[in-house]
Amino acid sequence: MKKCVLFLFSFSFLFLSFRAECSTKILEKRLELQEQCRPGSWCLVPWNNGWSCSEILAMEDGKVAVKLFDTALPVSNWPIKVFNQSMIRSFRCSMTTTLDDLINYLKRRQILRSDFIEEGFRAIDRSWFCEEHPYFDAAIDISCDMCISSPHMHVFSLEMVKKIFPHAKKILDLGTGTGYMAAICAYLAPEARVYGIDCFEKLVVEAENRCARVLPESIRERITFLKGKGEKGYEKEAPYDLIYVGYMCKKIPSNLVKQLKPGGILLIPIGSSISSYDKRLGGGNLVIVEKDKKGIVWSYKVCSCSFIPTQKTNPKACLEDQDKADGGCGGAP
Repeated sequence: MKKCVLFLFSFSFLFLSFRAECSTKILEKRLELQEQCRPGSWCLVPWNNGWSCSEILAMEDGKVAVKLFDTALPVSNWPIKVFNQSMIRSFRCSMTTTLDDLINYLKRRQILRSDFIEEGFRAIDRSWFCEEHPYFDAAIDISCDMCISSPHMHVFSLEMVKKIFPHAKKILDLGTGTGYMAAICAYLAPEARVYGIDCFEKLVVEAENRCARVLPESIRERITFLKGKGEKGYEKEAPYDLIYVGYMCKKIPSNLVKQLKPGGILLIPIGSSISSYDKRLGGGNLVIVEKDKKGIVWSYKVCSCSFIPTQKTNPKACLEDQDKADGGCGGAP
């Protein structure tokens, strides 16, 4: 019996080791493809006595035109500069193994800029929501063939909307997945109720259980998870100070713009191409939509990005409308 137990233990250990090794190799391949320098890809350029993340706009005759990501400024004021190609570096995501190392990496690339956002990033530990390689700067697979976005994209997004958090009363997180962004938004906005919506029941249940297990009551009690189709938003609790969309849409849903509060922000990936480094992902641009105090709406392209595409045509995620009027996919209850 002891030999049998030992054999099973050894087999399980080898299986888990093999699985981890395969997973790491897949990630390494994705990261290698991601670091290629071409128009539309991210790169690093010398800026502010360090290296700043930028997007390559054009490359010609040894010159590279880039848009620098400076979240201390409005997106419309981000500088465009030209560098010799020899001066730029490819954007290589890290495979760090501790939270401190990940934070230092994000700071060196001038993605993490605010003490306020760093506080939230430390308080809501990514390892609570990402069981495998939580501190790799990479998108990691989760249930339902989905993935949790890379840390640099989460932090980058939080930096762009940080002005909303101190006074926010309601936040909508669409495509909530593991519930990570819902949790960190609830921490950063202490007066806000946060609604996380996902089209997969399994992800909703897992997010609820996870938050109940790891979050303090003061945060957990302000988060509500719902099953639904994100493009319809959640009209019952509108308007929202912030709507964050964690998947690629083909266009900006009018329902989400209508559900923004004057002074509110919608951050959403828009596009219909296929990512060059992971065929499951949609390629496009991160777009920031702002509704001013008069209700006038402005939108700006932020940068190129890759996200899981909308699941509204996925039969596994299709929901019936409550009234079953059209027999199609519905919104949040």
